[in-house]
Amino acid sequence: MPETPKISSYDLKDGLWFIFYDNETKISYWNSSVSGKEKIYINDILFSEKINLTLSSENIFDYNGVKYKLTYNCNKRLQDIYECRFYKNDSFVKKFAIRLSFNKQRPVYAIILSIGFGLFMDLAYEYFQAHTYPFYQVILFITLILIFLVLIVCKFYFLIEVRESEIDD
Repeated sequence: MPETPKISSYDLKDGLWFIFYDNETKISYWNSSVSGKEKIYINDILFSEKINLTLSSENIFDYNGVKYKLTYNCNKRLQDIYECRFYKNDSFVKKFAIRLSFNKQRPVYAIILSIGFGLFMDLAYEYFQAHTYPFYQVILFITLILIFLVLIVCKFYFLIEVRESEIDD
């Protein structure tokens, strides 16, 4: 049984997590950054799972005689804002918004990473020239390095801001 995070968060690899607390009940909504898969956990136990390839979602469920509704919306994708609203017995309770923004204090990381990547690729090219490897292995190696580089750049280059609001706008 995976343990869900204690607070709402976002990670490129781990996806979006929106965490709501209703007295003793912890409701966790997870959305994949890649596949569109959604999961709802109640007290860290998987309650429902589905795949949604649209930009919004609505999940309605009952737990311990209480009707809950979670709505997820990323219509503001150009602004990189992802929102999740939590309703209890048809009454709005809370909204979480996760916003990604460019980290203006860390552009030096991108420059260092770019130079490092260039040097690494030059060394890799020389190594592959000296040895006889099939072409598909070279392409696979370069692809894996690029994926790793994208994950590192996203980790250092973006700020992740989580906002919680009890006002539905």
